[in-house]
Parts: sequence; C-alpha cells; structure tokens
Amino acid sequence: MAIAMPGYDGLSNWSERVWRTAGLYGVVGAYPTAVVLGLPAYLTLRRHFAARPFACALAGFVVAALPWTLLVLAGSGASQASIDGRATVIGGQTTAYGWLQNIEMLLTIGTFGAIGGLVFWAVAAAGLRFADPPGEQQSST
Repeated sequence: MAIAMPGYDGLSNWSERVWRTAGLYGVVGAYPTAVVLGLPAYLTLRRHFAARPFACALAGFVVAALPWTLLVLAGSGASQASIDGRATVIGGQTTAYGWLQNIEMLLTIGTFGAIGGLVFWAVAAAGLRFADPPGEQQSST
C-alpha cells in the first residue's frame, strides 16, 4: 500500500518515502487493526465457517476497510476540499467526486486487506486442515 499511496512527500528519495510510509501504515494502521478487529473476527468466524481462501480474503477486506469506512462516514469537518483541482467538499458537504474518491480509497485499502487475508490463510489457516482432528491420536505400529 505504501507504493500505491506513499506519504512523506517532503523526502526527495522515492524509496525512502515508500519505506517510511510502510512503517507508518504498519505501526499505526495495520497491526492495531489486525489485533483489535482481525483476531476476534477469526476466533468468532472459525466457529461458523471453515478457513478457506475466500472467507479469509473477505474477512481481511472487511477488517481493513471497516475503520476507514467509519472515518469516511464521520466526515472530515472541512468546509472546502479538493483533489487535483476538483472539489470533493463544498460547503461542508461531500460532492459526488468526493464520494468516488472515498470509495476508491476504501476499495484500495480493502484489496490490501484481502491480500493480507489470503496471506493469513496460506501461513496459518491452510495448515489447520492437515492437522489431526481434535480427540484423535495416531496409533503407533
């Protein structure tokens, strides 16, 4: 995500901007969200659904996009705002272009969350199906 949406615009070196942005996104955005929302989501959903790639990707999408969706719905509080010279907020109201920009941002964040969900499945959940079922032990012969 740091490559798609780099911060630290004041730094002249592009790679340094990306690395610093990745650290910022990880420490402030990804890790707390994963612990506060992702872990309870996994523990709750595993009772009802098998840990399959689609389910993990969908949960990752929702967990990543949910906090940002709440921030978007809460509003910026700005009376005027624009992106690339196009108004996104006029008179405190978000314009159609502003909503399109918000949706694009949420889809980008959700996509990275879905990728994270797939990585979680590949690393943690995929191995669960190869483990012995609870209560069964292998017999030694």
